[in-house]
Amino acid sequence: MNTKLKKLFGAFALVTAAYYCGLRGTDLLLPKVVAQIPTTPFIMRQHVVALDSRDRPQVTEDRITAVRGDGMEVRLVTRPTRPEAGIATLLIRPDGYATAGFEGLGARMSAFLTRRKMEAIQMRALMAAGGCRFANEKTAGEEQILGIHTKMLIAEQPGKRLVNWRAPGFMCVDLKFTEETLNDGVWKTALSVVPVTFEAKAPPADLFDEAHLTALKEMKPSQLQALVNQKSGVTPESCPRCFQNETIERMDRGYQENQVRH
Repeated sequence: MNTKLKKLFGAFALVTAAYYCGLRGTDLLLPKVVAQIPTTPFIMRQHVVALDSRDRPQVTEDRITAVRGDGMEVRLVTRPTRPEAGIATLLIRPDGYATAGFEGLGARMSAFLTRRKMEAIQMRALMAAGGCRFANEKTAGEEQILGIHTKMLIAEQPGKRLVNWRAPGFMCVDLKFTEETLNDGVWKTALSVVPVTFEAKAPPADLFDEAHLTALKEMKPSQLQALVNQKSGVTPESCPRCFQNETIERMDRGYQENQVRH
């Protein structure tokens, strides 16, 4: 796949991920919309580090995650390697209404979280009592990271393992994450999410200002996909996957259905 298509898939992957309210690398902590679970406010900055074409680590994303006491959450993502993309924003309100905004595209997409996602939120919030561990993970120890107590959890697959450091005191948010591959008997980090700062305090109010989101044009998934294709100069001949009508139509249906809370 050439560089242009890689950039396209990178952009649309972010669009798709934001629409489904989750970003690759670390699980997004979502607000308490199912049960009235106390939320401890915090603001966290992380770097996503990946290997370049020469196997050299480089920061590919700069993330800020902030959670208020009422459960409202915002995530701001910039890409140092792609400054033209601007800021990608994911704002999730206490009632479960989420907006993903893409400054570089001048577009936004909004919808309520599905009931299944709301139930997953509740489960995530209650995981602290069980050590923040999913069924496919094993606890490998405990560690203090930036002064925050975390549980180290490992999920192994053939030739691959995922390591998460989750904070029980903050609804099991992932403070740190690594994806490792097994090469000649040695585990090698392919991708990592590294915490830069973590403050257990109420985030600044301006992080939740929605003015920049309302200035963007609301689009459904198919419109957003078409815009990405246009800006990338992609055609059906060069990228058939970018024009898969069945997938886009399914996303459009979900978008329309979730304009009201179920």
